[in-house]
Amino acid sequence: MSGLSYLECHVMTSTVSRLLGRFRRDERGAIAFMFAFMLPAVMGLITVGIDYAMGSRDRVLLQSAVDGAALAAGRSVLFTDPQIAALINAQVQANYTNQVGRTPVVSFTRGDGVVAVTASDEVPRLMPLLLVADGAKIAISANSEVRWGVRDVEIALVLDNTGSMSSSNKMTELKRALCGQPDCASTTPSDGFVKIIKDAANRDDQFRVGLVPFDTMVRMPLNIQQEVNSAAMTAATFPAPTGAGYCTHASIPNDALRYRWFRFASRDKDATANWLNATGVNVGSGCGTGRATPATWQGCVWDRDMALNLDTSDAMPSIPVVADLHPAVNCRTTALARIKPLDDIRTSSAALINALRVMTPSGNTNIKIGVAWGMALLSSVEPFTEAAVADSDVSKFMILLTDGDNTEAKDSTNLDARTLAACTEAKARGITIYAIRVINGNATLLSNCASSTSHYKSVSNAADLKPVFEKIAREIGALRLSR
Repeated sequence: MSGLSYLECHVMTSTVSRLLGRFRRDERGAIAFMFAFMLPAVMGLITVGIDYAMGSRDRVLLQSAVDGAALAAGRSVLFTDPQIAALINAQVQANYTNQVGRTPVVSFTRGDGVVAVTASDEVPRLMPLLLVADGAKIAISANSEVRWGVRDVEIALVLDNTGSMSSSNKMTELKRALCGQPDCASTTPSDGFVKIIKDAANRDDQFRVGLVPFDTMVRMPLNIQQEVNSAAMTAATFPAPTGAGYCTHASIPNDALRYRWFRFASRDKDATANWLNATGVNVGSGCGTGRATPATWQGCVWDRDMALNLDTSDAMPSIPVVADLHPAVNCRTTALARIKPLDDIRTSSAALINALRVMTPSGNTNIKIGVAWGMALLSSVEPFTEAAVADSDVSKFMILLTDGDNTEAKDSTNLDARTLAACTEAKARGITIYAIRVINGNATLLSNCASSTSHYKSVSNAADLKPVFEKIAREIGALRLSR
């Protein structure tokens, strides 16, 4: 700064400082101006994100509500269109409108085995029209299609009818669970297992249900009993077996009569026979006089031969020998309800309810024979041939219920192990087993019999049977969501 006075230098420095200060102030103003210019865009981006989140949330709620509405409509296939519409709207109201405060536009269509529900709504934007080209609302929609009855279904109800089922209202509550009433008085129930399964069917023969009541034995349908009562028997020689299930005294003859898959053999123990033979000789418990004859037979059958593993199977050789046949014996009590073969639930639900109505607690427990005859109902070979063949596209279920431990069979040796073997055989044949324990019984055995832990149910109060059976019915008749 040569040539300038001190005063001139001071004035120049002060001027430069003021100019630099003004520049700094102008820079802050420019940034503020730029921020003010960009603020709407930033806010727009923020609100777009919020709008997107709200739209996504409401879309999820709407889809869930539509799914629930479609399922409810599918389970009510007998409703009229106005009833279906009211049901769907009620579901959407409860699961969507009550959550977001808006009522969507809902419609449905239904045809053979299909219900389709669609819904649409508009979600208000937080800051409408700001940097948004498509207006002040976000359009959302949802649709759900329910198909039911994808496969045919066969169900065997294998139910304990022993004397202990009279305690703690077990038989009463079992009937209520199945028929909707404690006495199965009405053949047109408003709830219960039979009602739910019937409603799940949208065509004949889609759901077929049979019944196997059991105590120590099972009892054939009346028409089969009457056929045997009047049939011409074939004489046969029964081999002299050994074991707990047979009469082995030397004075017992090896005679037998046979008809189709039944045998009447003196060597088979009979729960109602006395200990004496025709000459008064004590021949052992379950042996001697008082044995069943074809003409007086009341339809009861005991286990087949354990040594051949026939007691845990429904297998029937194409040319069976006498030892392979089912032992026909006197009924210990005629209170035992009869087996009811598989039949269409839509056209024959009344007959099933009538069969359930007469179930009466009596006798001791043989779970194995119940499982074996449950298999027989679900098999296409004799004794019963109503079921689909094993390789067909048919879902097969056995619902096994008992309240007690195994206590008696024709041969009670290793009865729990034999029962588990029967369950294992059934599952190997593609049968899904639900096992239900009512207050008492062998929990380990039943849980192992069941197809999985979720298929095992245990109730400590008989009144809980109804929700259990209704849940099983809904699982078996489950609808499938497909979009």
